Amino acid sequence: MSKKQQIALLVLTAVLILGGVSYGLYYFWQNTGGCILDAKLCSDGSSVSRVGRNCEFAKCPFGTSKPAGDINQKVCTMEAKLCPDGSAVGRSGANCEFAECPKAVEDQKACRTAEDCVCGTKINTNECFFGNRKYVNVEKQCPDYCTGITGRLMIGCVDGLCQQIDNKAVY
Repeated sequence: MSKKQQIALLVLTAVLILGGVSYGLYYFWQNTGGCILDAKLCSDGSSVSRVGRNCEFAKCPFGTSKPAGDINQKVCTMEAKLCPDGSAVGRSGANCEFAECPKAVEDQKACRTAEDCVCGTKINTNECFFGNRKYVNVEKQCPDYCTGITGRLMIGCVDGLCQQIDNKAVY
């Protein structure tokens, strides 16, 4: 390839690149109105972008005109705290503190000693149940539920909760 051809190819490539960039900028300007692509959070949790010749934020939906926060709003980490009832809560609020765990009605499986734990039927529903003796009718038994089909299970107090334990593992 001659030197003239190389120069012509280089000029053609530069023109194509400049044309593509120019068209991209024109397309961006036509579709965004030339506004910066940022968003405002509305009090209902939705977000709106900038529109119009003055690049003002669009109105929030449902008549909410005040934003919930600005671009510097604090975002909490996506961590979870396990609650005693087995549920989990995340961080929220201005200080990103964990939300409170749900207030549990007295845990029906809470215990201090193995004697607190029994198996039978739940007093208010008559369903097979094991837990704290205050909530269990021991006169109505559920043998397969309480001891397991093989008869190897027993009810005991483990870490403050009534649980089924394999009695072959207990020494």
